[in-house]
Amino acid sequence: FDDVSSELKSALGQALAKTGSGYVGRAALPGDAPWLQLVVAGQNEADPAAGGHIHLLPAGFKPFDAKRVAGKLMGLAARSFELESAIPFALDKGFDLLLLDATPGLARPWSELAAAPDFTVMRDAIRILRRLNREEDVELLFFGGARSGTDGAKLLSLGANAAVIGVSMALALGGEIIGQDIRFYGDRGEADRVDAAACLLQALSAEASIMARCTGKTDVHNLEPEDLRAITIPTAEAIGVPLAGVRKPPPPPAGGSRAAE
Repeated sequence: FDDVSSELKSALGQALAKTGSGYVGRAALPGDAPWLQLVVAGQNEADPAAGGHIHLLPAGFKPFDAKRVAGKLMGLAARSFELESAIPFALDKGFDLLLLDATPGLARPWSELAAAPDFTVMRDAIRILRRLNREEDVELLFFGGARSGTDGAKLLSLGANAAVIGVSMALALGGEIIGQDIRFYGDRGEADRVDAAACLLQALSAEASIMARCTGKTDVHNLEPEDLRAITIPTAEAIGVPLAGVRKPPPPPAGGSRAAE
């Protein structure tokens, strides 16, 4: 939402603060919502006012001089094909979180509309961390294609610590999808946009909690891959969970992970 109008930014900032949600973007929103800044290589600098800084390299990952701002979280964005090099680098440099980007590239506006989400980024990140015996050493945020509370619960089951939404929030704020872009019109007041955005976030949270209850658990963060089943072979292979009616997930791709191909 870095390129939308100040009115939309104000409405979103109010809704996030109202629901206790955070924002990921290049610049802070109005209000008190927690902010994780996207620091895009060659385009902007880390802002000390942010709660953390997620480094994004649009041209593809390569090692860089990672400097932590005192007292702030430090993160790294990575796509599926970058994981084999990005994850060891992040672990070695003491990064706190990884933003797993399932889109063609988070640097472009509305990147979720550019292609189908690459859910293998979640599967491969977990497999690499387990191979390195470092699964609990870094937090995982997932971005790309999440639309509902059910999606969020499934991502938490697979190992994510949080899901980042984009297009679904834009639609709640009154946006209309035009090709690979989203356009907003002046047919809603700010109060209506605040209410719609807050209602969406509350609905996502409630829906995710229902998913946990369906498995007999009281906390959505207790969901595990064992709580999931895929209903198609491509889905089972992409996310690494068993097909319905079987107990074991499909074997890893040749070479250990798709990122290594």
